[in-house]
Amino acid sequence: DYGWLIELKNALHSLGCLLIFDEVYTGVGRTGVMFRATEVIPDILCLGKALGGGMPLSCVAAPAKIMASWPKNLGESLHTGTYFGHALSCLVAQKNLEIMKRDRLASRAHELGKAWLDRYLQHKKKNRLGSVRVYGLMIAIDLQTPSGGVELAQYLRSHNIIAVPCGVNGECLSITPALNIDEELLWHSLVVIGGALERCDR
Repeated sequence: DYGWLIELKNALHSLGCLLIFDEVYTGVGRTGVMFRATEVIPDILCLGKALGGGMPLSCVAAPAKIMASWPKNLGESLHTGTYFGHALSCLVAQKNLEIMKRDRLASRAHELGKAWLDRYLQHKKKNRLGSVRVYGLMIAIDLQTPSGGVELAQYLRSHNIIAVPCGVNGECLSITPALNIDEELLWHSLVVIGGALERCDR
């Protein structure tokens, strides 16, 4: 339900403010769509990480009217930035977006995320596994115990699976595989994660 977000945008505009979406982490297919900024269009969209396909790159996108408020460069950068217009990174980003479109990687992330959740829930029927949130290939497992995500991440690392603990107390595990990950590798990682969670449940 995006109703609250529409209300937020209207409230901001009534105050002369802008709605900004930070999609540095969620953008470019990660959540099963190219951008979350589809149902409600923000005034400014911030992108990074996946946009560069591994190359350092970030982007601020907005209508020309908004971008015009940024004064012209008169010889020195008005705002510092590490990745200003790097030619190679921009070229890689262009190619990366072409591949995303050609291989339908956002749709693939959506489909694999649904399949991942279905398989995870099969494990959950047999065990009291942590709750899970899945948006495309942006997956979080809430272990509901402080440092549970930290301990699980360490265990997975010993099995050559990289996942990141998250949550205020490290109680969650964040799983964000490459959008072009081989399916067999994804299912193998799920088996290892499921086995680790079953051990925790005992």
